[in-house]
Amino acid sequence: MRRGPFTVEVDGRPFSVRLRGSAAAALEVTTSRGPRLLPAWTLGELLTAFDASLTTDLTSLSLEADALTRALLATSELPEPERSELAALALWWISSDAHPLARALETSSIGPRELLISSPPLRVRVRPWSFFERAQALRDAGPSVRVGRYLRAMTLASTEVLAPPARARDVLSLPVQLARPILEAVLRVNALEPAREDAARDPALARSILRVCRALGWAPTRALEAPAHEIELLLTLLDTIGETGERPPAAAPRPQPRAGLARFPDAVIIQVEDDAP
Repeated sequence: MRRGPFTVEVDGRPFSVRLRGSAAAALEVTTSRGPRLLPAWTLGELLTAFDASLTTDLTSLSLEADALTRALLATSELPEPERSELAALALWWISSDAHPLARALETSSIGPRELLISSPPLRVRVRPWSFFERAQALRDAGPSVRVGRYLRAMTLASTEVLAPPARARDVLSLPVQLARPILEAVLRVNALEPAREDAARDPALARSILRVCRALGWAPTRALEAPAHEIELLLTLLDTIGETGERPPAAAPRPQPRAGLARFPDAVIIQVEDDAP
């Protein structure tokens, strides 16, 4: 993105803007009342604004754009009458790639569902959060599930800033333009793939997965990612020798039916055998 003045068109309206600060710390926009500044909101500020604008019924999300811009612009120094005038530009600003480091971000895999996101000097490790961490976040988000608070907890649990840029304490303190790809990576490593979720609802497959997990002490994800022939071999072994690792005892022989009067339930049977030699 250019450092000098340039024009952006949002919703059919042109805005004359320029970046301010050594690291795109603000966006200056020329208005009829003179120049105004839109700050480089942090990811933490965006997630806080989500609490007032993003709702969920636990199956889908609904974003109220007007509520989002109101919450963001309330933290700016803009006079109240000018906030609605610049609301559309504010949405463009948080979705842009204006931060210099954002355009150089590289993502690499460092383990199963673990990523390293870097753009020197920034280096961030991203991992899935634990079941306990998620349970705590759901409890803290409240019965109505405040999405911003939930995403804040997920981001803090799933990220480790190995090499922060100046004045950045954690991912939440990074500018939105730089932190957005990191948040997307956090959501990606924590998402349950639809195909796997559907598979987990299949009773036969669910029983096989749990058998493998019990036998090897694996998590379900590891069982699903294992080579198919190894899982088939393990299930065959379990069928052959049982879950305890020992061959199942042979079934007791079924008693043979008696003939004649002996077959009646009130019959008294005297069995005479030869003495042992």
